Amino acid sequence: STTAEERTREREYTDGYEIEHNGQHICTIVRRLGKGAMGTVYLGQPSHGLQFAVKALSAHTEKSAADIAEMEGQLAREVPIAFALGRHALIATVIGVDVILPDSKTTAKGLLLLCDKIDCGDLEGAMSSKEAVRIQKPDYAGSLWSEPSATTWPLASITLQIFIGFTHVHERGVLHQVRSQPEQI
Repeated sequence: STTAEERTREREYTDGYEIEHNGQHICTIVRRLGKGAMGTVYLGQPSHGLQFAVKALSAHTEKSAADIAEMEGQLAREVPIAFALGRHALIATVIGVDVILPDSKTTAKGLLLLCDKIDCGDLEGAMSSKEAVRIQKPDYAGSLWSEPSATTWPLASITLQIFIGFTHVHERGVLHQVRSQPEQI
């Protein structure tokens, strides 16, 4: 029998890992971009074209098989919602999905969402110092707070962009529980 730690390692992707589905190259994992409570996001490089984000279910040593199955169901429910949102400049668009079906041959370790790659960092990074971002402990002493215009334009612009993004989501009939964290924006 495998230990929880071994099961966790089985779900993680390492740099250089090749994801193929039924003989078609999907992408090569370049590196891990971030990890949240439910998903881990990797940078994927296809054989041709632009890099994209690859969202996979996070591996958790403390989760039971039933908990992991529930998380997989949550990730699967994101797929039709994400496609329903369509393209929008302020939302990372889902561009594809890799699903493991009974007769498919794949190197994926579970359901994968393939999304636009966002290059401008996240709100947590803008709000914290570079050292805090490096050690993944926000200190809220970043450029948004230290620059003279911090109390006017940057924060107002970010707030407006968040509002416009959520408006787009709501106009498509998707109700989103607003509990987004700065590192997710």
